[in-house]
Formats: sequence, structure tokens, C-alpha cells
Amino acid sequence: MKKRNLIILSFLLLLIVGCSSSKETTVKENETKELKEMFTQEVEADFSELTAWVNLMPNAGNKFHISGIVDVSENFKYDIQFIRLRDILIQQNDKVLYKISPIVQLDPELSTDTKKTFRFSTSSGLSLTPELNIEQPCVVEFHFYDGSDLYKYILENVLIEKTY
Repeated sequence: MKKRNLIILSFLLLLIVGCSSSKETTVKENETKELKEMFTQEVEADFSELTAWVNLMPNAGNKFHISGIVDVSENFKYDIQFIRLRDILIQQNDKVLYKISPIVQLDPELSTDTKKTFRFSTSSGLSLTPELNIEQPCVVEFHFYDGSDLYKYILENVLIEKTY
């Protein structure tokens, strides 16, 4: 299945690259990015208000936080009725720095039969690890679980904000 998807993606990339002009290049690059994401992500998700930050306020005990909202759409791979956000990995330089079991709330007002909306956050923040470089972006890997299988969604280059 992965080989077939890779072949289809390669063919589409060749077609897009071969038929582009300078104005169309931006549109084609966006289409290519969407196609790549469609074939590489295991969950159909849309994130909003995603924030990773470090609290550097005096006497606050420097802590790492992450919060946001994610809409998970129905997909043939998983049962949308049972899908849940299970945990979040924070990585830099190919090393897992945090494995977070976030506080997760299902938003019943925004959820439907074909989409689940989750609000998530760390409870009180996590102590900073010496390996975390707050000046560099991180990779955030979300793990979703439907009761039988685990599905991943990876966001790269997530900036870490600082509060003083």
C-alpha cells in the first residue's frame, strides 16, 4: 500500500513539476504539500490555536506548556466515534524530550458524527529539560487511539514562544 501511494505521489509530483510556470509554481507547491500530507499523515486533522510556550516569569518555575484545538475528521482508517487524543511527543534533533498525557476535553458543541473537536493542554506545565533549546522549533507528534489502533499526526517546525 505504501509503495502504491509513493508511486502515485511520485507520478503526481512529476506531472506538477513538468507543467509549471513561475506564477503556477506557488499553487503547485501548495498542492504538492497537501498531497504529501494526505499520504503521510495517519489522521485527518486540523489544528487551531496550537501554542507551545515556555513560562519564564520570575518565581514561576520555568515550565514548558502546549495547548490547542484539533478537529479530527472521519477516515476509513479509524472509527471516528471512538477516536481520542492519547498523548503528545515533543522532539528536537530527533530526540524525544517530552511524552505528555495532556488534559483533553471533547467539545460536544463543535463535534459531529463525522468530526471530533478536542481541546488539549498540559495541566501545570512540565519542568524544562536541559536538552530543550527554546530558541529552536520543535516537532510535535500527536498520538490518537480508537480503542484498537494508534494513529500519528506530526507537525514540524513548531515555534516555542516565551512568556516573561
